[in-house]
Amino acid sequence: MPLTTPIARSRRRHRTGSLLALAGVAVLALAGCGRLDADLRVNIDDTTDGTIVLAVPDRVATALGETPDALWQRVLDQHDLAARLGDSATSAPYHAGGYTGTKITLHATPLADLATAVADGPGDETLTIARQAADRGDQFVVDVHLDLSAATLARLGDEDAGTASSAAGGDAATASPAGDDVELALTFPGKVASADGTGASSSENTVTWSSSDGVLDGHAVAWSSNQGTRVPWYVFALPALVLATIVTLVLTTVARNRRRDAAGGPPSRH
Repeated sequence: MPLTTPIARSRRRHRTGSLLALAGVAVLALAGCGRLDADLRVNIDDTTDGTIVLAVPDRVATALGETPDALWQRVLDQHDLAARLGDSATSAPYHAGGYTGTKITLHATPLADLATAVADGPGDETLTIARQAADRGDQFVVDVHLDLSAATLARLGDEDAGTASSAAGGDAATASPAGDDVELALTFPGKVASADGTGASSSENTVTWSSSDGVLDGHAVAWSSNQGTRVPWYVFALPALVLATIVTLVLTTVARNRRRDAAGGPPSRH
């Protein structure tokens, strides 16, 4: 029987911690068995408000011999996004539809802080929203990359990934998607100029991305205010110029006729 050294136990704990840390962002996104739902509003002062839901299915916790709350607490012990955001975010327990997790509420969170909190996670996730100058006003440029796929978990090479996969009902590397497990919606002060990426859709001021396999890549550009989408000034200036020209011609004609009448003198009397 092989002996387990303290170093081996430490490495094993580290690998398990890595899996749980990934679960903190990926919410055990094993073929649609996790939930990540973010609905954020981008403000003109480079902050954001909104909510982020991270949750795992209760059946995964049961299969692992834990209560849903206990499993989620283990996730938070490794990666607490709300804690990384500091005073600009609050969190509350989330229990809905057979899922247990956390609902994070952002309160005027600086966009830079959100980007840092996401980037500081265990994976290579990014969510950057940066203001850039444009010809007709400032724009917000968004780049998002989330890799919360089953394959990512499998690449950890940790036997616990297989345990979690079995609890989810399939192999981590080959499980089939069961539905949208990642959704990100961003609403801007101005209208959306362009949007593309995984399951991208846009309407007026909002862009939404959704993924059923845990991998989400997206790019979008939106105006920082409605001034960027205003009708060009000359559309209003030209009619005004035409009207002013007509009025000037009329007044000139009337004045000329009056001078002509005055030059002719008063009518003669007989």
